[in-house]
Amino acid sequence: MGFLRKLFGRKKETLVDSTIVQNNVMDNSPMLYYIYMDEEIFGPFTILELKNDYPIMEDTLITVDALNGEWFEAKYFECFDDLFNRDQGFYINEYGEIIKTK
Repeated sequence: MGFLRKLFGRKKETLVDSTIVQNNVMDNSPMLYYIYMDEEIFGPFTILELKNDYPIMEDTLITVDALNGEWFEAKYFECFDDLFNRDQGFYINEYGEIIKTK
């Protein structure tokens, strides 16, 4: 078992179907986050799990179900504003929407 597997624990085999995303938004289920590190996908994680239990860095690649498999660096996610400075030209809000700031 590799270091990252021990650190992050759960490996994500496939991304979740986009119809589930619509259901999550409608029933107020928590958004689930996935991390791409060392050519492996880990998750799903809640935002609290990520912020409290994992060493998220600005360049950590993250996605959510609403992004349909597109990966962005953690610094672009609004939910990590307290960890990183957001002046990149865009950010991703809590619904997985890409918002331009300039």
